[in-house]
Amino acid sequence: MAFQSWVSIDIHDLANALAPMIQGWLNYYGKFRISEMGRVFWLLNRRIARWARGKYKIRTFSKSYGWLKRMMKWYPNTFVHWKYGFTI
Repeated sequence: MAFQSWVSIDIHDLANALAPMIQGWLNYYGKFRISEMGRVFWLLNRRIARWARGKYKIRTFSKSYGWLKRMMKWYPNTFVHWKYGFTI
């Protein structure tokens, strides 16, 4: 899914749109090797930071990553994989 261009929605709508897909990954692939999902969710977090760059017109990737860290701290249950501890 190329959700980086979905700049018209907020973070909670993005989380609701991605929730079934992420939950499916966790149910299917994470059943036996949930530790192997770390790389996948690291990449997903990078794509969420990239989405934030487009949405909020953040110029650098480090600032968008800082924004993502703040969102993880303020709203830790927004994305399904954050609930399982796959944060930065």
